[in-house]
Amino acid sequence: MFNAARQLGSVLGVAVFGTLTTGGLVPGLHGAAVAGATGFLAAALLAARRVPGAGPRPDPVA
Repeated sequence: MFNAARQLGSVLGVAVFGTLTTGGLVPGLHGAAVAGATGFLAAALLAARRVPGAGPRPDPVA
């Protein structure tokens, strides 16, 4: 199941980024890079908020 979901995500990613490049190669790649970075940042922020104990740890008192 995990492998099928990963393959589906890859296919959708290629399709979306391929669609962004139809307006021209260089502007399309810039748009795809911005979209990818935005998605990565959103996932990182969501993970930082949802993972228990992921915040900064207090300094140990000596």
